[in-house]
Amino acid sequence: MGLEIEATVKVAGLDAIGERLEGLGAEHRGDVTHLDTYYGGGEGMLIKRGCSLRLRRWIDAVSEKVILTYKGPKQKGRFKKRTEIEVEIADYSAMAGLLEALGYRQELIIEKRRRLWRFQGCAICLDQVPLLGSFVEVEGPAEDIIGQVLAAIGLGGLEHIIKGYAGLIRDKLREMGSQETQVLFDAEHPSG
Repeated sequence: MGLEIEATVKVAGLDAIGERLEGLGAEHRGDVTHLDTYYGGGEGMLIKRGCSLRLRRWIDAVSEKVILTYKGPKQKGRFKKRTEIEVEIADYSAMAGLLEALGYRQELIIEKRRRLWRFQGCAICLDQVPLLGSFVEVEGPAEDIIGQVLAAIGLGGLEHIIKGYAGLIRDKLREMGSQETQVLFDAEHPSG
């Protein structure tokens, strides 16, 4: 069990930020696609408690892995801070079946494109999310270090987004009057 501390900011584009990271000597760790399936159950009890359960397909140029993640309620702090438990799974279909057998149901599927960087002990993710646009996430060991990294890459003055992508997508779908449960990069759901 770990503690996730991260800042998320919305940006107009990602190319200039990637160039800044490269100029600072950050390590580019590859590009991935995430296909995230969020589960709910028990009359929305996970969401009501501020928790989430996600089954992720992590796909890069050479392989695929599957990760089950539980995120607990947000804790007080400058950035998003919450308990996070992650387990790598051998079989996506078997895990999805197990979750459904336990009473969880698929509520939302989100595709995300992510460029991964490492700088000053922090993981930096340059994300493209359909319907929402471009974001930068900085995850690190402490709030002060995350703040320093944000400042170093020129994002220190931007407003931090407390909601996760699933919450932002739910809000956007409600605003659009959509009952959609899959938000993917395709003609129906262009990135915003």
